[in-house]
Amino acid sequence: MNPILLGSIATAVCTVIGALPALFITNITHRGKDILLAFTAGIMVAASTYGLIPSALKLSGLPAVAIGILLGTIDRAHAAGAHPAPYRSFA
Repeated sequence: MNPILLGSIATAVCTVIGALPALFITNITHRGKDILLAFTAGIMVAASTYGLIPSALKLSGLPAVAIGILLGTIDRAHAAGAHPAPYRSFA
């Protein structure tokens, strides 16, 4: 079997397995949701820091990576300001 297809299937199966607990957890507090969201965000930051950034540095160099990070940060900051979370109080 093609290794790319096999990897894609394995990734899809792992995604489904990872999502299954969400189907069975019905009573979760707001604090519990915040903790799960923070954990997920930490995993994504770790993936980008330890996996994607070193690869990008090898392929394109520091200036391109720095500009990409800066533009992405500006974009996310702008998006967060345009659509704040409904439960936040900015007063």
